[in-house]
Amino acid sequence: MKFKSILAILLIFAMMLPFASCVDQAIPEATEVENKELSAGTEAPTEKPTEKPTEAPSSDNDNESGDADTDTDTDTDTNTDTDTDTDNDSNAGDDPNAGDDPNAGDDPNAGDDPNAGDDPNAGDDPNAGDDPNAGDDPNAGDDPNAGDDPNAGDDPNAGDDPNVGDDNEEIVKPDRNVTEEEKALYDVTEFDLDKFLYPIWKQDISYAEAAFVREAEDGRVAPIRLLYPIDKIVSVRNAALDVEYELGVDYDVDDAGNLIILEGGSIPVLAYEDYYFPYTAEDHAANKRGGTAFPAYKDVGYGYIRAEVGKGKPGMSQWTLAVTYTHSANSVVTRPKTKGTNYLKLLDKLNAGEDIKIVSTGDSITDGWSSSGKTGVNIAPYCPQYNLLVEMYIEQAYNVTVTQKNVGVSGSNTNGGISKLPEICAEKPDLVIIAFGMNDGCSMPTATYVANINKMVSTINENCPDACIVVVGTSLPNDKISWNINDSKSLLVYHRDYAPALMNAEPNWTNAAFANVTSVNNQLYARKVYQDLAGSNANHPNDYMHRIYAQVILKTIFAGFGVN
Repeated sequence: MKFKSILAILLIFAMMLPFASCVDQAIPEATEVENKELSAGTEAPTEKPTEKPTEAPSSDNDNESGDADTDTDTDTDTNTDTDTDTDNDSNAGDDPNAGDDPNAGDDPNAGDDPNAGDDPNAGDDPNAGDDPNAGDDPNAGDDPNAGDDPNAGDDPNAGDDPNVGDDNEEIVKPDRNVTEEEKALYDVTEFDLDKFLYPIWKQDISYAEAAFVREAEDGRVAPIRLLYPIDKIVSVRNAALDVEYELGVDYDVDDAGNLIILEGGSIPVLAYEDYYFPYTAEDHAANKRGGTAFPAYKDVGYGYIRAEVGKGKPGMSQWTLAVTYTHSANSVVTRPKTKGTNYLKLLDKLNAGEDIKIVSTGDSITDGWSSSGKTGVNIAPYCPQYNLLVEMYIEQAYNVTVTQKNVGVSGSNTNGGISKLPEICAEKPDLVIIAFGMNDGCSMPTATYVANINKMVSTINENCPDACIVVVGTSLPNDKISWNINDSKSLLVYHRDYAPALMNAEPNWTNAAFANVTSVNNQLYARKVYQDLAGSNANHPNDYMHRIYAQVILKTIFAGFGVN
């Protein structure tokens, strides 16, 4: 019986062996799954903080270098994975810190750990997604260097750039036209004393200002800079004032206020090949191309430059415009100083309504060259020479009669002026205009010139004690022209030295003052070219410069000139 009981026990034990084997095999499988899940959970804290912070800055550095706004929350950031609960953590495996351990699964360093998922260094991490260095990062997406970046997208140099897209359509060019009333009031269609004597230093309007039109050597006509930037155009006419040109067809005005000559328009343009002529024996034998050119200064080239001086010919005026326009810029010309105390005798007579006599002495400029109204020239608009403009102003301003004798001689200098003194004093003048220097300046040293002027002033003082005197500084000749072919000197030699020397001499004069046309002439060349002021392109002023001569003389004598 006892044996049977033992067999039963052994049989039961044998039957249980397969079950125990299955249990032994299931345990390792379950442990392997648990280890795989734990491994997946512990990879996140090490993987994401090492991937994301290195991706965004790499694109960030494409356009930025050392930018203070770039991501500083990288591997060294206190928000990256500094937790020691990683793969090598002693709290992993079967440790109570595995599974539901706060350092695994929902561990702050895994899953929703700030260093994974929504970690600032991953997903919405500043180094990824909405990271300032990615997505909406200032260095990506809407980054200043991309998208709306000033250098892209709406960048001022693209998109909304005034030079790109629709912005050009939004730029409205200023209206350069005056009203009909202003046009009727300001336009110059013929010689007008008031408009021609309106001072160029006034800051509102310029009447019939001369502008020469010539091609450059490359065939272009450069923008023409006037004495002031143009605000509005009243008219652009030929020098004769009898032809008006059309804005937008013949000319335009650029943003800087310069005059632009349009191709295909009707404004005459002097071609370069008709301005500068290489030397030929035939030209030389024909006496400077029939009087239409002067020898070029040797530094310019071996040839001739167009310079017309013939009687009854338009000369350079056929390529000269008369531009009337409004402006608002500061004056580029210093207003001449009035020296009325030197003219008290003259002013007393005029204020008393007495008639006066003027005697003018000088060179070809005083003789009238190259004013359009000079006898022998006699072309529109028939502007009188400077000394006659002075006469006309005095008659109009004081309602008196002015008698004038002109003893100026073309080609003369101060030596010739001294020889004219007896004739001058015999007239018993109230005002003597002395205007030499253009011819003197080509060869006469400054000291000799000033000594001659001093002699003329003192002789008139002695022989005509009631006469007042105005000594006029000369305008300047063309420094690109000489008297002879291949000459080593241009026409401009001593001219600029004369003005300061006369200013030094002036305090020693009696009843006399210096009208510094030379200074104003120099100031004009700061904005204008020589041909704008010259009728012959050599040494004779055009109508515009004759007007300036008169304006400077009148302001030197009369404080009220140009005030109203």
